[in-house]
Amino acid sequence: MSLKEIPISKGLPLLGHLFDYKKDRLQMLKKAHVEFGGIFKLKVGPKTLVVITQPEQIEHVLQKKMDIYIKKTNADQLFGKSIGTANGAEWKKQRSLIQPLLNPRYFNNIFEDVKSIIIKNTDHYIDKLNNGENIRELFSKITYDIILKCMIGLDSYDKFHAVDNAIQEMTDFISNDKYSFIDLPEVINKKKQNFKKSLSLLNEIIYEGIEQADTENPRSLVSVLKKEIENNNDIKDKKAFIRDNIFTLLYAGYDTSALTLSWLSYELSLHPEWLEKCFDEVKDLDFQNLTYPEIKDLPIITACVNETMRLYPPGWAFTRFATEDDDLCGYQIRKGDILLYSPYLTHRDGHLWDNPDDFQPERFVGKSPVEIGRFQFIPFGAGPRTCTGMQFGMMEIKAILIYVLQKYRMQLSGERPKMDARVTLFSTNNYQVKLKER
Repeated sequence: MSLKEIPISKGLPLLGHLFDYKKDRLQMLKKAHVEFGGIFKLKVGPKTLVVITQPEQIEHVLQKKMDIYIKKTNADQLFGKSIGTANGAEWKKQRSLIQPLLNPRYFNNIFEDVKSIIIKNTDHYIDKLNNGENIRELFSKITYDIILKCMIGLDSYDKFHAVDNAIQEMTDFISNDKYSFIDLPEVINKKKQNFKKSLSLLNEIIYEGIEQADTENPRSLVSVLKKEIENNNDIKDKKAFIRDNIFTLLYAGYDTSALTLSWLSYELSLHPEWLEKCFDEVKDLDFQNLTYPEIKDLPIITACVNETMRLYPPGWAFTRFATEDDDLCGYQIRKGDILLYSPYLTHRDGHLWDNPDDFQPERFVGKSPVEIGRFQFIPFGAGPRTCTGMQFGMMEIKAILIYVLQKYRMQLSGERPKMDARVTLFSTNNYQVKLKER
């Protein structure tokens, strides 16, 4: 039986859909998804993307045939040769080293630090927030401090705004650079210059943590990882190995967690019934004496977090590169094709979800993501390459929520946020939500 050709939307000659993609890539992709169905090709500048949206297609690429669909992305400019960018045997080696370190003992060890950071930052920044600051500023400050202390082992709190700006500069450059026709030299490319400056700042902080790992915070992941690979002769450049993987986990645990908390605060401000259900679930917990195992069994909180990540997955799209021809659920894939799968599109597919654009946490209550559909709900990716930092992210999101909910109500204080798909799912007009004391 012959394989079906994938329908294609070519757009303008030469440019394809480049302008629409840069203007509002979410709307452009949603429109194409409605027009062409579950799989389609899209020409964006010099590249043609094969967009897949259905669970069986995603399972095929991320699990069944993962060996022929590899990561090949410009994100290695950020993450180097880390667990997030490596392929094949190199990825398996890194996964086997890093994943076991993110275990319950590690989380139990750092949980006291996590709680003290949450208390200090929330109480300190609440006045600034309620005088008009973006609520993402508060959540980013907390997650930044948690990452710095618990992963890198430093207290570089004074560099928060510089680091936050650096991360936004880098993600903006990465998300637009891959669709450029011309690679302008750095001397006349302001965005590339800013990218390199930002990268240098982050590298400086991480390398400082590596140098001080033995004395500053022996519980930090840098310190643990440093000891773990000390006598591993397979890793030639140990400092670069630690830098690349810590950078990857820093990015995953800082920006994505802060964005999830920001989107959730917005939704809870619109749905006071769910806000109060969340409060009822945590109001009797003693935060000062809270332990890591206690935050796991919170069905209402977990459902609200999952529903937020369904509507606003921080990693809204990912790509894979086909290394050989393949039959993808009856469609012809050719060697060299770039496949894009988007949690955003899959999570808002009306054939997969009832009322897909509505905030309805009840769809997750009493159900695990596996029961919902292992390749239907994919905020952390899926298959063997599911995000390594998933547990860390969920830990800090839940811990922050517990403390905030016990003391405050969320209240919308301005216009609603407007989605902006960069490397992560951002908002063009911030998150105008205040915290009001109970």
